[in-house]
Amino acid sequence: MRRTAAILAALGVLAAGCGDPTLWARWRIERALYHAQARERRVLARGSLARDADFAPLERRFAAIAAAYPASRWAAAPSGPARDVALAAARAAYEQASIAARRGGDDRAEALWAKLEVEDAALPGIVIASRLARARALDRLGRYDEALAERAALAAMDPTGDPDRVGPSADVLEAPLVLASELRARGRDAAADSALRGADAHLSAALARGRGADVLPLAEGVSRVRAARGDAAGALAALRVALPGAADWEVPERAQGLAARALEAGAPESVVAYSRWAASQSDTRRVAGQAWLVAAQAWERLGQPDSALADYDAILSRWTDPGALGPVARFRRADLLDRLGEWERARAEYLALQAAYPTHPLAFTSAQRIVRHHVEVNEPELARLAAQAAILNIDHLLATNRDRAVQRDGGLARAQLLLTLGRPREAEDALVQLWRSFPQDSAAQAGALQAAALATARAGGVVRADSIRAGLRRNASSATVRLAAGAAGAAGRHTH
Repeated sequence: MRRTAAILAALGVLAAGCGDPTLWARWRIERALYHAQARERRVLARGSLARDADFAPLERRFAAIAAAYPASRWAAAPSGPARDVALAAARAAYEQASIAARRGGDDRAEALWAKLEVEDAALPGIVIASRLARARALDRLGRYDEALAERAALAAMDPTGDPDRVGPSADVLEAPLVLASELRARGRDAAADSALRGADAHLSAALARGRGADVLPLAEGVSRVRAARGDAAGALAALRVALPGAADWEVPERAQGLAARALEAGAPESVVAYSRWAASQSDTRRVAGQAWLVAAQAWERLGQPDSALADYDAILSRWTDPGALGPVARFRRADLLDRLGEWERARAEYLALQAAYPTHPLAFTSAQRIVRHHVEVNEPELARLAAQAAILNIDHLLATNRDRAVQRDGGLARAQLLLTLGRPREAEDALVQLWRSFPQDSAAQAGALQAAALATARAGGVVRADSIRAGLRRNASSATVRLAAGAAGAAGRHTH
């Protein structure tokens, strides 16, 4: 308490004779915020060892900083030191809410973020961040309609309306797609369609006003919304708007973007044309490599597998290290060969992927694909041997590589392989343990739902299934998972 009082006293008093009081205020609050954030980073670095006693004084410190200089009193200035004071105070208030949420106080955090939205309306960047965070908190609290309202309010904001940032807000441009996805997950397809129509009009108006570097991200935002609506021609037309004003060095990347959007929009002929154009203008992995990858997928849709294989081969042979494109191209090549009935070549690709990129998610998927093939062609002994070998390999990786993504992806693959081997109880235990290790990971939460279904299907497993679903309803970060856990639990109670 003494420390909090000292902070309030220090921040609340402007020493006489120190020059411009606004500059002095900016120096004081930014210094206080810097030290508070440094302390926060040290606490967060402790990971699971951090305790509530570590976070409580941090929350009080950020609250003291925000209270000393209410952002609403400084935010009227369009720029300059006063605006900087307002932004620093608003960031402190945002951090206060974030720590409250971390301490398990979602109700308190949600109220703080709601207050920020009103009091700091003149700071759009803070409002955007607060709406995103508040929507997640409302989801965790089970207040789904209010969370949807937050996402709708975010989607309705002007993506270019934040004077404190350069370029349109990616979060505002993404908001309509997230909102539509959440609505569809709840079976509200008409509302999702309406949201996308409104977003198309809203973002198209912003695109018409856009100038300079703002045009491309706005065009991409409109294009994504139209693609989500199923408007392939409109999606491509939006991106073409960005081409005339592009600098020479930007043209290859924009052409590659057109190819990717044409693929999403279901226009494979346009994909091939734009990809060839992009690859002819640039020889980099980022442009030419992505263009070949997109073109290969278009050739698949056009029913020309030889052309698709040639483009996948081009990615793998053009560069000594194809980077992130390597495992994707190799997997898609293997998948295509598998579908063409060339199993031995496909298997060789799957094995090569596992050897070259052993910790990549697609390496785990490749191992499962090999097992699945033996199951599908009725080769149970080969399936068993392949699954056992894959599990041994994954166990070694999990024991030697502590990367969290590897632990999660490997753990999920291991559980599915155990199911293939006919060991559902072990798979159930593995999925539950994975969820306990990664309680806020959406893939682990989906695995926990599967574990609950496995528990329900075995004798004496109903109690455990109910416990898993109750935990997901309380704590899952995904509203979709919470609703699914609730629906499954209700169905289970009705059955039993």
